[in-house]
Amino acid sequence: MKESIYLKSIDEGYVDSFLSGNIFMKNVKYFHEVEDGDIGGVADETENMAFRIFKEQEAPVWHFPGISRPLIGESISFSNALTDKVSICCFAKIPFGQYELLPNNVLKLSHQYYEDLREFRKRPCVLLEEKDMEKIIYSILRQLSPNQRLFHEPVEYYDCSNITIERNKAAEYGDPFAYTKYKLKEKYRHEHEYRLAVNTKEPEDVTFSLENKVGKKVSIVEQSH
Repeated sequence: MKESIYLKSIDEGYVDSFLSGNIFMKNVKYFHEVEDGDIGGVADETENMAFRIFKEQEAPVWHFPGISRPLIGESISFSNALTDKVSICCFAKIPFGQYELLPNNVLKLSHQYYEDLREFRKRPCVLLEEKDMEKIIYSILRQLSPNQRLFHEPVEYYDCSNITIERNKAAEYGDPFAYTKYKLKEKYRHEHEYRLAVNTKEPEDVTFSLENKVGKKVSIVEQSH
C-alpha cells in the first residue's frame, strides 16, 4: 500500500477495546501535570492544540456522506486554561517508504523511525491504515454535537528560540479559542505525531465508539541497513 500508516501506542489492557472501535481521547488538562518521560509524553510549555479560525461562510469543510461540518478554530498553547476543555487522541504517522508490512502482522520500520519511536515501542502498538483513520474521523464527526469541532492534522514543529510569535487575527471573530500560535519545539520532532482533538463542555475524557472494528496489533522490527 503506497500510503502513510498510523501507529497507536496503547496500554495492554486497552488494546482489545481500541481494536473493537472504542476511540478514547484524554483531556488536555492531564498533560499539564505530566513530566517528560512519565508516560513517554512531552512536557513542553509551548505545545499547542489548534482549531482553525475562519468566518463561518469561509470555513473549509470536511465532507463525508451525509455530513458537512466546517473545521473552525486556531492554535492555543496547552499551557492556557482554555485547553482544559479539549480532549485528544495521538498517533505516530509513518510515511510510505519508511515501513514494510510483513505477514503475521510484523511491521518493519526504517532505522530512523525505529530509533525515533524507541519510547513509543515500549507499549503494544496498533497499526491503522488511511481507510481506518478516515473511518475514525467519519464516526467522530457523526457523534459530535453542533457546538463541537474536530481537529485532525500532523503536529508541526519549530524552534521557539528562533521564531517570531504572531498574534492571531481570529480574535476579531469572537472565538474563545483565538490565541497566539504555538507549535512543539524542534527537539520533539522525532515523535512524528498525528493528533485528533475535540472540544468538550467540561474538562473530561471522552470515548467515541465506532460501528466496526479498526486496526490491527503489530510487532515492530527494524529494517536492515
